[in-house]
Amino acid sequence: MEIYIAWWGSGLFTLLALIKLFELWNGRFGIETDYSFTGSDEVGSDIFIRDLTGRRVILSYWELFIDPIIDRS
Repeated sequence: MEIYIAWWGSGLFTLLALIKLFELWNGRFGIETDYSFTGSDEVGSDIFIRDLTGRRVILSYWELFIDPIIDRS
């Protein structure tokens, strides 16, 4: 009888641990990014960032400017 209680307890503990790991995996931090590069200086390019979780996210951004290479030969 004691061996059955030990097996039942270990099985229950394993099941609860798997449920907890599943909850942690689903609640992880998630951000989706997408982009649209046009190649035109007048129109510009877009980068989209979407928060996939219900938590607040703080984003920092950089503005990148590319100067054309001047041929001085």
